[in-house]
Amino acid sequence: MLNDYEELFNEVQKIFHQVPSRFKYELNTVLYPTLVLVYLRMIASGKFRRGKTFVESAQRCIDHSQMPRIDKLMTLQCSADLPRRARKLLAGDKYTRIKVVLCEQSYDLLLDGMEEWTPTLQAIFLRHFKLIENENDGVPCQQTRMGCAVLDKLQKDDEEHRVPLSCDNLPSTYLYNVCEQTEIVICATFSSKNTMLAIGTKSGSAQVSSLTSAKLVQVKSAKSLEKLDTSTPGIDERMMDAGSQSMLRKLYGHQGPVYGCAFEPHDHFLLTASHDRTVRCWCLFTWSCVVIYPGHMAPIYSVCYAPSGYYFATASDDRTARIWTQDSRKSLCVLVGHLAHVICCKFHPNRHYLATGSADCTARLWDIIKGVQVRLFTGHRDEINALAFSTCGRYMVTGSRDHYIIVWDIEKENLVQALAHHTAAIRSIVFALDSKIFMAGAQDCQLTIWNFERLVQEYDSDQIRKLTNSKRNSSKLKSEDLLVESYATRGSPFFELRITSRNLLLAICSLSQE
Repeated sequence: MLNDYEELFNEVQKIFHQVPSRFKYELNTVLYPTLVLVYLRMIASGKFRRGKTFVESAQRCIDHSQMPRIDKLMTLQCSADLPRRARKLLAGDKYTRIKVVLCEQSYDLLLDGMEEWTPTLQAIFLRHFKLIENENDGVPCQQTRMGCAVLDKLQKDDEEHRVPLSCDNLPSTYLYNVCEQTEIVICATFSSKNTMLAIGTKSGSAQVSSLTSAKLVQVKSAKSLEKLDTSTPGIDERMMDAGSQSMLRKLYGHQGPVYGCAFEPHDHFLLTASHDRTVRCWCLFTWSCVVIYPGHMAPIYSVCYAPSGYYFATASDDRTARIWTQDSRKSLCVLVGHLAHVICCKFHPNRHYLATGSADCTARLWDIIKGVQVRLFTGHRDEINALAFSTCGRYMVTGSRDHYIIVWDIEKENLVQALAHHTAAIRSIVFALDSKIFMAGAQDCQLTIWNFERLVQEYDSDQIRKLTNSKRNSSKLKSEDLLVESYATRGSPFFELRITSRNLLLAICSLSQE
């Protein structure tokens, strides 16, 4: 009997490893309760040692957000410890079966895998599980989970005075088109002061262009600097080589495509992340590589600086994100928990948290001081490519390859609204500085502007109605109710969006993209 239950877990695990990345989280919601079921069966049979060995071996493929629950599970060490509900589950009571809600594709993948099982394993599984197909026509919705981590209330920075943007006062938009004549562009970003533009290419080079009339200059040679009075701290114009002025700088060093780039908040350094599994730090005074950061075991897809600089984060194909400091080649902490490669990362405005988006269709929030996951957001049906936080820090917006934009309430871990309009992967999302509107750019060559203020007002009203048990019906807003404007380019997908303090929206596009 116990061997059959262990074999059941191994078969579910086999299906989990075989499915595409975007289905792994949902299949993990089957894998974890199967582990619990096997352990409870062993405890009921008086085999605690065998159960402990099994859990220690099997937990390596379980979502890390379930680890606190596994620790609690291990406190059950004999049949007398089993709660009444667990006994009824083991007895096969049909009213206590484990309910698992799966989307249509995950549901079909699981059934296809179960067809290869023996009749005994199929009978055991159906005795303890009740599979439910989620009939929502592919529209993202709030998913129920077996518990979630506890997060202290988020600290909010004081809001600075900003020039207001609203539905009646939309930002002027400036598009920068990158012509791919000799290089295939993979990523692009603006400098913090919006005076420079950096791109990463498939050939492995990074290129920095000036967006103003001021050319990019280089520090003089060491021999020339020896003749100057350098007692004054910092760098002044006398130290710059006027003969080195150029509108474009090319940085070579990576041994593979550059997937991500980020300017330091003071625009003194540029970070580039590459397929060669390293991050390089480039000095924008000498235009040379000053540090190489090794550590990841697979290509690095994204890199971002903390709001105040010095700290930065990376997201990698090795299913981890890492936190670094500029002056150390060793990462401060490794954030482990995603079930597939991590595609994007973004620091929370208060700098204590990091959000990550993954090909496992989940976004996660991490406490970077403790190095632990504190929030898990599920609802997307494909990999998450873009992240953005509202200025207040309470809300997060994610964009996915499933064409949806989802707004999340971080404090309550709720899906606020799934917005549909785009017809291709979302590449970049940015909030206005007063968070009344936000903008999204996608691979369908469309730029959309959304009424975030109205969405939050309606959401807050719904929360008040729930607290007061009001019977007044709430009118659910539709995507078209929140879409303020949509602009289309002439066949140029969007790479990056940036809002400035003067109500200008900057966008980077590409004339031809792989």
